[in-house]
Amino acid sequence: MLSKPLIPLEYNNVYYFSQFLFNRLAFPSNDATFQGMKSSGSMRYFKSLKLQSQIYGYYVLNSYLKDDDNNREEIETEAYKITSQILKQEYFSEITDMGNDSIAYETETNRLNHPATLLSADPLLLNQLASFAFLERKRSQYFVGLASYAQGLVTDLITSLKKEYNIKDGDKEE
Repeated sequence: MLSKPLIPLEYNNVYYFSQFLFNRLAFPSNDATFQGMKSSGSMRYFKSLKLQSQIYGYYVLNSYLKDDDNNREEIETEAYKITSQILKQEYFSEITDMGNDSIAYETETNRLNHPATLLSADPLLLNQLASFAFLERKRSQYFVGLASYAQGLVTDLITSLKKEYNIKDGDKEE
């Protein structure tokens, strides 16, 4: 859309699609148990080297995903630097204002229901926005792929733990 001169009817689409630069793909994680096992030497209780390797592999990937999630603020700052030169804040606020519901902001997108204008239709700025959006889309696709891979790793890890310790799905913890 941004690779050709924009017509005013497309301005609302610029606002709509720009929201996605600020939507967070969070990877909630808690590695306190792993850190405790690692620092206390409890990993030695897992006799299977395969199991130890799976646990370490999952938590290395988990740390990488967590670091990527922590870098999100820097990405949003860069997106703001570009969008603040192109988009009028009053319109952008209108489509991103979800009140105090931060979960809704992270998962919902809105469209303006009236014609909008831009602060600038400068082709260089629009190209900068297009380039940033392209890179962010690639980063997000990579992040989603890694998160999916992590989900597969944890599923395999659970299967290995159940096999190693002869745990059946119906067994209760005591």
